[in-house]
Amino acid sequence: MISRQQLINRCFQRYIHMVQDQCTYPEQQWPCLNGTRLVNGEVYHPYKLETIALRCCLLRCSEYDVITNYCCSTRDCMKQCYNLDIPDTNKNFYFFGKK
Repeated sequence: MISRQQLINRCFQRYIHMVQDQCTYPEQQWPCLNGTRLVNGEVYHPYKLETIALRCCLLRCSEYDVITNYCCSTRDCMKQCYNLDIPDTNKNFYFFGKK
């Protein structure tokens, strides 16, 4: 039988991986969250991944919730996060997913 703590740990890890997978632009090393900034080579996230995971475990976030509430989805956001110029092929990005 699985203990309550094991269930919490599994949930927590599931959401950490979900944010990392769904919010990381291809060929980049970190997730790009709404409000993430790259300053002098240092990444500053507006939230800790652990905080998102805990919140989502409590509220039972869907993958769509994670993507739409936390992942960067505009060119300006991507520029701030990765200092990348994204081609103007789509108006918004919805998820990147390393599946």
